[in-house]
Amino acid sequence: MIAAQVVLSSSSLPHAARLREQFAQAGFQVGPFVGISFSIAGSVDQFEQFFGVRAQSNGDRPFPAEELPLSALDPALRDSVQVVLFTRPPDFGPGNP
Repeated sequence: MIAAQVVLSSSSLPHAARLREQFAQAGFQVGPFVGISFSIAGSVDQFEQFFGVRAQSNGDRPFPAEELPLSALDPALRDSVQVVLFTRPPDFGPGNP
């Protein structure tokens, strides 16, 4: 299971509940709406199918880019989302020198 952050465009903030529901209907676990974003979590397969991307087998980061392309999304959803991104792990803590 992997997670990403969905950042909404400012004009779509009033529609956050509906947008969260669209991701939930697609099978993602959806986190609470906080500020201008919410989290989604799912399998690598879910991300591949929904966003039209291919994962790479490079360990703990199946998608090398920090942002997912939005081109495969439904146009109405694509217009509401500013960016979907993966948060980089911190450079400190367990497992880091």
